[in-house]
Amino acid sequence: MSLRKCLNALAQSRLLRTRLIRFTCLAIILNLLLWPAPGMALKPIVDSSSVLAVGVGATVDSSVSTLRSLPVVLIPTGPMFLPVPLPGLLRSQLGVSSARELTIAERTDRVSAIAVSPHKYAGYVGDSVTFVAMGTDLEGQAAHGAKFTFESSDTAKLTIDEAGRATLLGPGMVIVTARAGAAIKTAPVLIRPNRRRMQTDQEWQADQDGLVASANVESGIGSALSSLGDRLAPTVYAQSGGQGADYGNAAPVGQVGTPPFAALEETRLGPVMPQTNFEVPISLVDLGGRGLATSLMAYYNSNTWGAYVDGLGATHYVFDPIQSWPSPGFSLGFGRIVLYSYAGPGYQYLLIDPNGTRHSLGVGPATGSATLQTTDGSHVVYVGGPMGGTVYYQDGTQMTIGLVNNRRLPTQITDSNGNYIQIAYKWETNFPAIAINYIVDTLGRVINFNYGEWPAPPGSTQLTSISTPAGSVTFGYQSVTMNYSFLNDL
Repeated sequence: MSLRKCLNALAQSRLLRTRLIRFTCLAIILNLLLWPAPGMALKPIVDSSSVLAVGVGATVDSSVSTLRSLPVVLIPTGPMFLPVPLPGLLRSQLGVSSARELTIAERTDRVSAIAVSPHKYAGYVGDSVTFVAMGTDLEGQAAHGAKFTFESSDTAKLTIDEAGRATLLGPGMVIVTARAGAAIKTAPVLIRPNRRRMQTDQEWQADQDGLVASANVESGIGSALSSLGDRLAPTVYAQSGGQGADYGNAAPVGQVGTPPFAALEETRLGPVMPQTNFEVPISLVDLGGRGLATSLMAYYNSNTWGAYVDGLGATHYVFDPIQSWPSPGFSLGFGRIVLYSYAGPGYQYLLIDPNGTRHSLGVGPATGSATLQTTDGSHVVYVGGPMGGTVYYQDGTQMTIGLVNNRRLPTQITDSNGNYIQIAYKWETNFPAIAINYIVDTLGRVINFNYGEWPAPPGSTQLTSISTPAGSVTFGYQSVTMNYSFLNDL
């Protein structure tokens, strides 16, 4: 009997030891899954910044993500603590709600204030303008995923669709209203009776200043005109380029960016065009998600000089001939259309890619609309004129070009499935004319561009950061003294 008792005791001891080892291993595994070491990362299946929830099967990654989101109880197990997730019943008893994605209606109800760009607009019969809305919650944070509706106070003078694209039909004053839940924001629109013609920056600004937004705009009352004369064509001023100017005649095509069929040498930093330019692409934002994914790249091109010969045969050298932003040589955004005059009828049209590549569209009209196509084999088509239009790409993507700050800038990009992103700009005259205010993507996610934050001086118009649902990007600047010896420089 004593021998049998000894054997039983030994067996129980071995079983207890085995169970203890298994239990310890389980504790280690759970610790690693819930709080991985700095060098260990598990790539999530679902983008955490995605607004709309999607079904996910029972996978390791989704299970781990769920475990990490659960509250736990730490149970001492000798030299370590075992984290045990709380069951659903206990969580509800403790008042801990289950994590879930908010519906579009719930996200819309969170909006307490709305910003609309442009906040006021003075246009002409036949103009088109895109109003872009974004919402903030009670804490002043962007309300991602909210749904906005737009209304016109007089559809005989202005019509506007669900995406905020307005067409000006008749002269007069119209109030555009954006709504999200109980929040409301209005923007007055003054429509002048004639067609818009090509304007200098001063003429454009005189037009916009002719409409003074009243403090009572929120109640639907727009201020009228600053004077009766503002209803007429404003006085002509000399071009000064106060918000930055473009000199298309000094911007050689095929010497910046990545032109088609160019002799490019790929390097670790980016493509190099021997003896002409090197380009450095920098990825800033990549939200991904359903529909048209939103990504932002900043590109630096080293070739920041241009030149042209005037009618007297004198050569003029121009620094940054196609205005860069947020700093000379950098391109941040979605490209644009540039017009410049030459010795002949109409204007020369240039298509500028997001990375700064320049494509000639040939000669286009000074008024009205025409169909233009790139001449370098890229087969991009622009249908429009100096007041705006649409760029058509080979993959079915369309880019809506609007007249913003007297520049022809993209206000909406739509893919072949109808998904779109919208771009709002800074309409204040002290900012660069192409400075972006915010971007709203297919899922309603907002990308904010912030200016004048520390350590920039107060009131600065420098881009200091970009805020996204996935994080933020900050910018720093350094002053550089330029040394040049050109005789006729700009």
